[in-house]
Amino acid sequence: MKFNVNSPIFSFLDTFARFVCLNIVFLVTCLPVVTIGTAVCALYQTMFKYIENEDIKLVNTYIGRLKSNLADGTKAFLLLFLAAAVISYNLFFWYNLKSTLGMIVFGIMILAAIALVISSVFLFPLVAHFKNTLFRTVENSFFISVRNLRMTVILLLIDAGAFSLAYFSGFFRVMYIIFGLAFIIYCKSLIISKVFQKYAARN
Repeated sequence: MKFNVNSPIFSFLDTFARFVCLNIVFLVTCLPVVTIGTAVCALYQTMFKYIENEDIKLVNTYIGRLKSNLADGTKAFLLLFLAAAVISYNLFFWYNLKSTLGMIVFGIMILAAIALVISSVFLFPLVAHFKNTLFRTVENSFFISVRNLRMTVILLLIDAGAFSLAYFSGFFRVMYIIFGLAFIIYCKSLIISKVFQKYAARN
């Protein structure tokens, strides 16, 4: 029996295997925790390249992008983590103060939390796609998210849906470990790359 290696089935299996390998390597490079930002940036860069050319070697491309994103990815992750920690602490502190001033500051912190979530949507993709200072990247991430609010909401819904499936289903947790995280970033990259096309000429 002869097998047609160019058939849709073999093409699917080949793509699936490549995503599985990429996903596993991605998870391994996230294990030190502090490298999460670098890993996410490298994965976005890999997916942007894959969208342009599906024949690229995913794992090799990803590994090659790790070093180039080490500094900027790490700084972006630490900044995001620090901001989230500060806002979380203030939300807890002012809410439990049980005073008028506490409720006012708590409301302000809620707005700060929303701004942080919105800003985070495009933060790592921007680090991966454009060379800029960290302050300018954070600023651009916020304004791009606001100006493309429909896309921002869709991207947040993808994350929320993925988190919900992982939280309630052991099956999906296993799928994410096998190939799902890379696939989610790929789906998000399809949307983000279209948004970035409007800004590429300005950088």
